[in-house]
Amino acid sequence: MLRACRETNFIWAHAACDYAKKSKTTLVEADYLRYMLIMHPNLHFELSMPTKLLPGLLNYKYTEVFLDYSDKFMFGTDITGTYR
Repeated sequence: MLRACRETNFIWAHAACDYAKKSKTTLVEADYLRYMLIMHPNLHFELSMPTKLLPGLLNYKYTEVFLDYSDKFMFGTDITGTYR
């Protein structure tokens, strides 16, 4: 879809969580995020995630990707709980 609809911007929500491994506690490799950004200029990432994953994003590989593609990332939060 990313190739077929190059004029459309896509947002990959919760991009740092590796759901392919059926785990909300595993990060997608920084090199894979870089590869996807190179291959698909119409792709953007939203990085809301469980806070226990945050320390993993502070390594140099993620920092390099964030700095090289700073216009492609947005940080979000998920609010859970009871709404009244």
